[in-house]
Amino acid sequence: MRSLAEDLVARNQLAAADCDRFVTTIHEAALRDQFSMTLTMYAVVAAANPPHGT
Repeated sequence: MRSLAEDLVARNQLAAADCDRFVTTIHEAALRDQFSMTLTMYAVVAAANPPHGT
């Protein structure tokens, strides 16, 4: 959550002074089962055939 808060600050979506409160609020809500978050990651693999004669 700290990384998310820092990303939000970098994008001017959260004031730097509010980072600790943001992280604490989300963490406490999660402990009460009032917040959940999922992350989905996709892998992309690209391949190119080398030119003939190499």
